[in-house]
Amino acid sequence: MRPEILAESFFQDYGIDDIPRFLERMDTLHQMLVKVNEHINLTRITSDEGFWLKHVLDSLMIYRAHPELLTPGKLWVDLGCGAGFPSLVLASAFPKIHVTAIDSIAKKTFFVQSAGEVLELPNLKVITGRGRELCCQKMYVGKYDVLTARAVAEPSRIVLEGAKMLKPKGVVVLYQTPEQVATETHGENPCFRDGMKWTSSDVFHLPMETGSRQFLMSPRP
Repeated sequence: MRPEILAESFFQDYGIDDIPRFLERMDTLHQMLVKVNEHINLTRITSDEGFWLKHVLDSLMIYRAHPELLTPGKLWVDLGCGAGFPSLVLASAFPKIHVTAIDSIAKKTFFVQSAGEVLELPNLKVITGRGRELCCQKMYVGKYDVLTARAVAEPSRIVLEGAKMLKPKGVVVLYQTPEQVATETHGENPCFRDGMKWTSSDVFHLPMETGSRQFLMSPRP
């Protein structure tokens, strides 16, 4: 059950194409996640509040920071997709973008693939593999507009593994906490690191004091 604060009207500020359909899909995803997580450890967060706030809403926060990246036709690649956050959430909320979810752990990509089929997401593609290997394959080089990652590794590693997948004007956008951003940028905005110019977004707070989110963004080097 969704927390009361997340009524349907709450999601009107997140650019979602069809809110009732999106919420229905997320209910289904939650049920699938809880069931599978009983046998396979996909995530430690499966409670109602945790799922809706720390998985769904947190995944959507990128719209608040960079709505231009979610316009129709954008090609996204999510490295280290885990149990499908933000991949499944963004593909459900924005059916006119195309999301490729990548993870090296087969049990996770199997779940994301299965969920994508149940949720009827033709705009979602799932790949089992490592970013540092896939980025050297011709079919993935220079293909995507946006590369994102959420809670998988330090930015320098993400850049080294995946930046080649981006189009010449593509961007890397990383889900971070304010504490991580402060460490990565040393309090400077913009900050030059690893040959890239990183800028940080505003800080966005999740309801009920359940956390804060900030994004690091950089164009392809």
